[in-house]
Amino acid sequence: MFGLIQRKSLNKYGFEYQSKYFTRKDCPWIIEFVSPPVAVGNEPIHHFSNIKTKMGTIKMLRPIDCIKDRLAGFYHWDDRQGLEQALEVCSEIREIDLAELEHWSKNEGFSEKFEEFQTLFHNKSLNK
Repeated sequence: MFGLIQRKSLNKYGFEYQSKYFTRKDCPWIIEFVSPPVAVGNEPIHHFSNIKTKMGTIKMLRPIDCIKDRLAGFYHWDDRQGLEQALEVCSEIREIDLAELEHWSKNEGFSEKFEEFQTLFHNKSLNK
């Protein structure tokens, strides 16, 4: 839950609070403030990407952790959109550590679903 100050600050820039996210109609991204500790599935996140702006530094998930987050939706809830989003993030990154994704997937108990992701990943890579 967010305080009134945080909501007013984001409202000033056109963002509206919806459930646990902040959205803006002309912005394709959402803003989510995650309660600590930050984790993807059962794996705590210790390393982040930082983007410096004139307003300050924005701390975000690394691309590999974003992929894991999208795959978690696919793994746990059979969310096909999460699978497609994971593949889309992969298409924007130069190098994907498939071994790390496979290890994480195995630890989460979803080796078979990882194989489906990996097959689609390779098919998409061949069609570039």
